[in-house]
Amino acid sequence: MKSLPDALKFFNDNYKIVGDPIYLSTFFKEGGDELIFQHLSSLYKAEYQPEEKIIVIQDCDDQYDYEHLPGNSLVFLQKCLQTLDISNFFVTVVTGNQDIESELNTLQQDYSIDNCTINHVLINIPYKRKIEKSDTFCILPWIHLSVHSDSKVYLCCASNKNIPLGDLKKKK
Repeated sequence: MKSLPDALKFFNDNYKIVGDPIYLSTFFKEGGDELIFQHLSSLYKAEYQPEEKIIVIQDCDDQYDYEHLPGNSLVFLQKCLQTLDISNFFVTVVTGNQDIESELNTLQQDYSIDNCTINHVLINIPYKRKIEKSDTFCILPWIHLSVHSDSKVYLCCASNKNIPLGDLKKKK
């Protein structure tokens, strides 16, 4: 396993890095989800070259709602990529998470329409899963949608307002 500096050097030597790396620890700070979404938005291109990569560093322990699901910051990352139409092919997660391959496969199957999974590189940093089980369950996301006055559609009224499911005014 590589160290973080070795992994970053490898990427700089072998790929064209798009923008600055995204640190997933940002997700757990106040307003961090918006910062990550804005950062990814600024990296969006209509077309990437095969040698271009967006680097995401999982520099913190992730929180899990349930043992069998991917971590919350990874789920958020996948939803952002999906919303922004950035292919998983151009994204690499650098992490110490030994279960990263399984989590990324689940993300691709359950949260993405992309045929590719997000790439990953294991590095030598400590990582722990923090399971945050809730004693409540909301059924509303399965039986209704929330439409706001700006015509944006969300899974529910408590959804992240930066990532709508769609927009009723947009025509394809």
